Amino acid sequence: VGSMLLRDLLVHREKLKVRKVLLLCRAKGGRSAKERIQRLLSTDLFEFLQPAQLAALVEVVEGDVTKSNLGLSEQAKRKISEDERLTHVLHCAASVNFTQTLESAALCNITGPLNVQRFSGTCANKDVVFVHLSTAFVHGSKTGTQESPLDEQLFDLQQFDPVELYRSMLGSQYLATKCFNFFGFHNTYTFSKCICEHILAQNIATKTIILRPSIVGPAVQYPFEGWCGRKPSTLVAAACLYLNFQWNLWCFGPQAVPFIP
Repeated sequence: VGSMLLRDLLVHREKLKVRKVLLLCRAKGGRSAKERIQRLLSTDLFEFLQPAQLAALVEVVEGDVTKSNLGLSEQAKRKISEDERLTHVLHCAASVNFTQTLESAALCNITGPLNVQRFSGTCANKDVVFVHLSTAFVHGSKTGTQESPLDEQLFDLQQFDPVELYRSMLGSQYLATKCFNFFGFHNTYTFSKCICEHILAQNIATKTIILRPSIVGPAVQYPFEGWCGRKPSTLVAAACLYLNFQWNLWCFGPQAVPFIP
């Protein structure tokens, strides 16, 4: 999703009036942030631009959203926050791991977004919009239909306080586990996304938009037929896992499964 988002920003840069994209990325696997992004930009996904154009349009900033001040140096933090040309902060980093612990899910999928939203609020341009990529599956065990879709509102946590749930995920996990089971969440990924939405919405000082995509599958046509990034998409991975472990991993019910091709 992140690579396609970057591609679309660059493809439609004139219409969107995008002069530059600051790309926050962490070092990983022995590669620096710049090395990782350079590897991405050298793929055919970005071949519509010349290397010189990419260098002018994309600036890589090494950091880590799970850390205080996004893991930025004081110089980098000041340079970004004081730039009044910054109009939008888009956050699409997440750990899409359905079996991770509550603590790990909280760190990746709640702490990260909260840090980015908090940083957005410190920017010199007070009209900066923070855009967070969530998921459509934040309603516990509730399902909708075409005739009666689920509301595009925060899921009602009833007696549970989202901040306390977040603290519980990072701590004893007792309250979080109780809430998880009470609403019938299927995995810690969707549960963490639900809690994150609630806490983000409490910050009324920062303009925040929450997007809820469903399952993302291989491309039908754009940018290339069958394109699904460097790793298998959720839909492809699910099919592969089902073929290998159908007796203990998957149970397909009568409901239709929504996904974005």
